[in-house]
Amino acid sequence: MKIKELYHGIFQLIYPNQKALCKAMLRFQEHYESPAFAGEVFSLEDFKLWYIATSKRGIKTNKFTYYSDWNGGNFPDYVLTPFIKGKFDPLSKEEKQIITAVKGIQHPKFYFVLTHEKKPQIIEHEIAHALYYLDSSYKQEVDTVFTDYLAHNLINIRKLFEAGYSNQVIADELQAYTICGASKLNLIFSKTIEHKIRSIFKKHLKSRPLL
Repeated sequence: MKIKELYHGIFQLIYPNQKALCKAMLRFQEHYESPAFAGEVFSLEDFKLWYIATSKRGIKTNKFTYYSDWNGGNFPDYVLTPFIKGKFDPLSKEEKQIITAVKGIQHPKFYFVLTHEKKPQIIEHEIAHALYYLDSSYKQEVDTVFTDYLAHNLINIRKLFEAGYSNQVIADELQAYTICGASKLNLIFSKTIEHKIRSIFKKHLKSRPLL
């Protein structure tokens, strides 16, 4: 695993392949946004049983497919707290690597985006999540655009929930998928929405210090 600071407070963790990425991020990611495990302390085995029983590929194959289902991840600084405090012990060696990486970070507020070397293009989607958390002005502008949209486009919201996202991150996921990757979940956005969100994203990213 390699780590680099892309923008002020935005750290990228880069893994050699998809499986390595997913093994490292799983419990951090699902503690952050899983519809079943967000905010909870859980074991890998607990998650595996749930994922096989509820994910589309798990139901179809009766196998644990998480390690081949996802190509990127993201989570804010506070997600790390229960892991650092030992609530998720024993940690895997991959989880320990992430905790070790945190120790050198000086920012009071930061965000991790996780990718693997075989699909680097996913990074833009993950950076959108980081901006949504770190830049309150960006979040406010994006939320304003989506205010009416969220009330009248329940199909996309349902698709995101079925894909494994908790209600608390739906707005964040909508803006990130608008910017990059809407086709993965067959999400449908109007060109007007896409243009507005992308313009806001480019404006705020341009104003953020590049490292």
